[in-house]
Amino acid sequence: SQSSKMVSSIQCGASRRLVTLFVIVILFVANQTCRALPFFIVDFSKHGDDYTAMNKSLKFGTGKYGILATVSFTLPFFLGSFAGGVLADKMDRIRISVFAGMAWSACTLGTAFATNYWQVLGLRAILGLSQSVTNPAAISLLGEDFPEARATVASVFGLGIYIGGSIANIAV
Repeated sequence: SQSSKMVSSIQCGASRRLVTLFVIVILFVANQTCRALPFFIVDFSKHGDDYTAMNKSLKFGTGKYGILATVSFTLPFFLGSFAGGVLADKMDRIRISVFAGMAWSACTLGTAFATNYWQVLGLRAILGLSQSVTNPAAISLLGEDFPEARATVASVFGLGIYIGGSIANIAV
């Protein structure tokens, strides 16, 4: 009957929305994990060694680490966020998120194989740029899918910061 088709359609729509929320949150957790990893693989104490501390194996000190941990990521992220908002308004937001996720994952993998500080610095800048376009796309998708609960889904999305940071800490 017509009412059973309508109920089925509503259930399918609700399921699709929850899948979208789940995928976006997982993407954001991965985003935050990749962003936070470098903070947990440096050791400026006398106990750090080439195997456990990136700064020891790549031979850089606290000054270069300060640039790596701040400006090299933050400036591209800042500039890319504006472009990300424009892209999210004009292009397929799911594709933007997929391509950005692939880019920052490649940067994270590349960091593992970097042989000098400058490679890590460049990869960190590309990581910041690629991660910056994800937030506008994700937030607009969630707002569109959950117009009645925008604040709730935004808070669920925001949990990715802490979950991702925790995973990065545990992963090393």
